[in-house]
Amino acid sequence: VADVRKLVLGALARHSAVTDIVVIESVAAPLVSFSVIVDVREIPFDLGFACLPLETLPEHLDELGAVDMSGLDGATCRVINTIRLASDLLARIPSPQLAVFRSTLAMVKLWAKRRKIYSNKLGFLGGVSWLILVAKAVILSPCDFDACSLLRRFFCIFAHWDWAVPVKLQANSKDSRDWNPDARPMDSQAAAAI
Repeated sequence: VADVRKLVLGALARHSAVTDIVVIESVAAPLVSFSVIVDVREIPFDLGFACLPLETLPEHLDELGAVDMSGLDGATCRVINTIRLASDLLARIPSPQLAVFRSTLAMVKLWAKRRKIYSNKLGFLGGVSWLILVAKAVILSPCDFDACSLLRRFFCIFAHWDWAVPVKLQANSKDSRDWNPDARPMDSQAAAAI
């Protein structure tokens, strides 16, 4: 694992456009945080790191759904589940609403970043949480909403949300790693269960 991490960090460090490389291991899912300079803009990235017992990686990351997660450590499971979740959510959004969903998500992320509340490293909501919240707004809204109407609906829904009730897109599955405060008391300590 350490050798692979060194290779990844070395590859990033060799690119002149990559800056501010920081390894963050004291979080639920270890990651490498860095920025890439494109033209005059600096684009931040958080790269989750997982070590899988596979000879080769699947060609498409959505094939990670077939990976057997038994025996993997919690951090690796969280990284894999992040990829699975994003892929699964995008597949659930009906094609006609996908462009509206993506535009609304971009606006919500921009809103959160401008208010300095976009960063799960700092205890705020991160990309996957915002993705889930916007997906929930899509589910609770009529199909004919445009991005601005959905954005307005998003803020209306979550301004009045009872945060004692978790934001879920579906009921818990039989996967033991789903958010489940009945099975894992630590899950019930979340300030905003998403």
